[in-house]
Amino acid sequence: MIKHLMTIDDEPIDQKMYRRLISKSGIVETLHQPMSGQEALNFLAAPDRPTIDAMLLDINMPGMSGFEFLEKAQAAHGNS
Repeated sequence: MIKHLMTIDDEPIDQKMYRRLISKSGIVETLHQPMSGQEALNFLAAPDRPTIDAMLLDINMPGMSGFEFLEKAQAAHGNS
């Protein structure tokens, strides 16, 4: 069982597909769906946020690519 799963994708249709598949799987308790890397970083920076157990990340997004998100998230959380 995955308690908190995050899918980061700028395409609403893709997010809807993830939501339907994940709901049908029955293995995810809570799904978080930011629509951009920056929105995901803001979520992860919140002091009262839940711990994310797994993340699905779109690499090709406008504004901040998935790779840029990973670099910023690792820098913000002290991981290399």
